[in-house]
Amino acid sequence: MRVQKFRSIEEMEAAPILVERGDGFERFLRHCARYWALAPRTYPRGVFRFRSLEEAQAARERVTDDNLARSSVQVGRVADSAKDLEMGTEPSPGPTPGPDLG
Repeated sequence: MRVQKFRSIEEMEAAPILVERGDGFERFLRHCARYWALAPRTYPRGVFRFRSLEEAQAARERVTDDNLARSSVQVGRVADSAKDLEMGTEPSPGPTPGPDLG
C-alpha cells in the first residue's frame, strides 16, 4: 500500500480510500464466513428472566461455553473428515446435539 500525502484536512477527507482488491476487509469477510460455516453459534430461543445479574451472567457463560465446546468438536470433525477423505475411508459420524438451555 502506498503512502499518501495531504496539504490540508479538507484534501484528506476528499481523497478516496485506496484498498487493493482482494485484500484487507474482503479477505477478513471470507475468513469470517468460513469460520462461521465450520462452527456456527447457537442460542436458546425465547426471552428469559433472571432473579439477579449474577444469574444472567452465569446463563450467558453456559451458552458461551457450550458454543466453544461445540465449535471445538465441529472443527475437529471437519479435520477428521478431511483425513478420512485423504485415506479413502468413510467420514466418522458427528456428535449428538447437546441439551437445550431453555
